[in-house]
Amino acid sequence: MPVPNRTVAGGAVALVTVVLGGVSLALADGMVSNETITGQMTYYNDKGFGACGSQIDAATEDLVAVSHEWWTSANPNEDRLCDGVEVQVTYEGKTITVPVKDMCPSCASDHLDLSQSAFQKLAPLDKGLVKGITWKFVTDSGEAIEAPSATGQPETAGVAAAGGAGWPARYAAPYVETWASPSELEKARQAGLRHATLAFVLDGGGCEATFNGTTPVADEEWLSAVRALRDAGGDVIASFGGASGTELGQGCDSVTALQEQYRTVVDTLDLSRLDFDIEGAALADSEANHRRNQALAALQQEAEKAGRALDVQFTLPSGTNGLDAGGMALLRDAESVGLRVSLVNIMTMDYGSEVDDMGQAAIDAATALHGQLGGIWPSKSSEELWAMQGNTPMIGVNDTPGEVFTTEDADRLAKFAVEKGIRQLSFWAVGRDRACPEPGRLSKTCSGTEQSDYQFLKTFNSVTTTSPDGRFAAPPVTGLVTGGTGTPTPSAASSGGGTGEKGVTSTAKPKVAAVGGIDLSIWQLQLPVGSPGSPTTVSSEQLRSGYRDDYFFTDSDGSLIFWSPEQGVTTPNSKYPRSELREMDPNGGSANWPLEGTHRMSATLRVLSVPSSVCVGQIHLGEGGSSTKPLLELYYRANGDIVLGTENSPAGGQTEHTVGHVPLGEQWSYTIGVSGGDTIDITVNGSTTHYPIADSFKSYKQYFKAGAYNQSASGSSTKGAKVAFSALTVSHS
Repeated sequence: MPVPNRTVAGGAVALVTVVLGGVSLALADGMVSNETITGQMTYYNDKGFGACGSQIDAATEDLVAVSHEWWTSANPNEDRLCDGVEVQVTYEGKTITVPVKDMCPSCASDHLDLSQSAFQKLAPLDKGLVKGITWKFVTDSGEAIEAPSATGQPETAGVAAAGGAGWPARYAAPYVETWASPSELEKARQAGLRHATLAFVLDGGGCEATFNGTTPVADEEWLSAVRALRDAGGDVIASFGGASGTELGQGCDSVTALQEQYRTVVDTLDLSRLDFDIEGAALADSEANHRRNQALAALQQEAEKAGRALDVQFTLPSGTNGLDAGGMALLRDAESVGLRVSLVNIMTMDYGSEVDDMGQAAIDAATALHGQLGGIWPSKSSEELWAMQGNTPMIGVNDTPGEVFTTEDADRLAKFAVEKGIRQLSFWAVGRDRACPEPGRLSKTCSGTEQSDYQFLKTFNSVTTTSPDGRFAAPPVTGLVTGGTGTPTPSAASSGGGTGEKGVTSTAKPKVAAVGGIDLSIWQLQLPVGSPGSPTTVSSEQLRSGYRDDYFFTDSDGSLIFWSPEQGVTTPNSKYPRSELREMDPNGGSANWPLEGTHRMSATLRVLSVPSSVCVGQIHLGEGGSSTKPLLELYYRANGDIVLGTENSPAGGQTEHTVGHVPLGEQWSYTIGVSGGDTIDITVNGSTTHYPIADSFKSYKQYFKAGAYNQSASGSSTKGAKVAFSALTVSHS
């Protein structure tokens, strides 16, 4: 979307242009780190990974998310802003200094998004948006921070500049009823709403797009409410259709007239996303569906020729087995006319007969939809198909008797969305996100289930990432370079994207990574292919040069993927194949270090598939004896348990210790190491345990291994373990 004109530091500045991930961004060569900026502030209270790659809790920690316009690196983890930069903020005589830990994807350059903890040191939380603050960057050395562009494309007509860097990679966008007062949007914003779906745009008569069939889309009160949401770092989707009223595709009798109405709404609200809630009689109207798809395809092509993004998504009725025939027909027609459908959002509500477990029903419907979408878009990967999904329950008591979507159901669905990578969660509706005076009844103004005010909003907000769409993938990552926006195939020949990485834990500055952002100069790769008893190995030099294949490749989010099928070549001492890194020394030889001292390997990873068990990290015996056993192995089980296996002696035999539990697909971290010559140290998600090392191991030197060492074998080349590493570092002292 267009970038608004901005004047920075009181005047125009010269411009240079850089290209990041294929996107040209104008950056000023004037510097303003020591100059004071007048702007505005909001607050947020999210918990998770910030854009700098570290865990943050914006409810309790003092920190700031800075506008995307100040970031200059393709990988936010390595941006200058993440290297000790702070922001000094002053408001009404109070001043605080807080570290930059996060990015605001859709804030203007003068807009700070403070953590809740920091914000309330300057102003009451009920202010929400505070204008008239002054602030400046602070660095230890006085180093200047590059200013964002002072010029750009002219603003489009509408309420405000569109959502900055784009929509997050995963977000919550619940429905806000446009027949209610625009003040409802403002109240929800103060409660934490960042993204909203405005329901609904209908035909007001004579092929005219209006809110709810009665209110002009250019209504100033609604424009003001949308502007306030964007000022707070959020954005809106306009949803056309719904269960009642005249759907615009049925009210306009030509493609040209329909396209013009859609264009008017886009321009008036300055939109980059459109939603179409097609149900009931409208879904059965194949002629209107075809006309709508043609108009949208033409509008989308028109926007893209003008350099604007326009995403189109459909919200469709669903059973627990996915879409019905009408929904599938609509999507196939969209594909046939060249419409790029970015997302299919299913209504997981009102199934027509009582459903006891509404949370599981929503999960079952999403699982079925995944397969249905693959049938229409077979070239998309499994991950892309999950990211093409939205899921919208009706909170609380549904229209169908006996159906109640509870806060516990919301928790389960949110966790499932994160686990699978579902892009959008919504719910019907924000105006119902409060308890009723009498629970158990159906109401338009309350949920009918036990809850606190805006509890469903806050639960679904937990899925939202700070990563803008198309630039940085979710979840946020540490120490890796994200490449382009496409999804690499395992056999892709190109090297990993980006120019460098910021390490996590190391005694020396990590080297630039060739693939996936991990320093591959200290590793050798063993693959599950080769000659019997002699698996193929890939040297450090080859890895640095960008080697990748079907068993070792970079995913769309920049993670390194290790794929180990059950059928493959093994070493003489193992019955299982593996795709696994083996530590090397700086001179290119095999690493062999003594137990004395402190030695650590740290990783951030997700296990994407596992038949029964996969080893994701080892400390292995090296020189010093004849044993080929490990000192320890860290396993991830199919049930989510994380188990440390410590070898009893160099002759063999393991003792297992359960050290954690993480659902399949969820990101977690570990550090395995030894210290003092006699102690094993294991940390999983911040929890550390120690185990003694038997004297019989002390004559041996050691080395680290990491990857996917699957612990099962069969004749299957499609069944196996797949592990995604987003960070991997080694340190010795």
